[in-house]
Amino acid sequence: MVFILFCLYMSKINLNALPQVLVKHVIKSYIFCKCSCCNQEVIDNDSTKKIYMKEYKTIFDDDFYVYYNDMEYYDIICNECYVKKLNSNMFPIKKGN
Repeated sequence: MVFILFCLYMSKINLNALPQVLVKHVIKSYIFCKCSCCNQEVIDNDSTKKIYMKEYKTIFDDDFYVYYNDMEYYDIICNECYVKKLNSNMFPIKKGN
């Protein structure tokens, strides 16, 4: 099933010719996911899943890897938001389970 959906995605098949129920509820859920940060639909491969991010503190702060309320958890974050977070001194702490 996944291979067939991948072939549909990579080919030039017009998805508008397929029934909208099939496209919206079956095919689209395999290809796209929603970013937890910006709420945009992105291609599943262009995202990171289940990640904790935290604002960087100086090297003299001993509790950088201690989990406090200043961490941000993202179930799914797109690469664009991920790069924005990295540029604003947010760093990944760990990936969730």
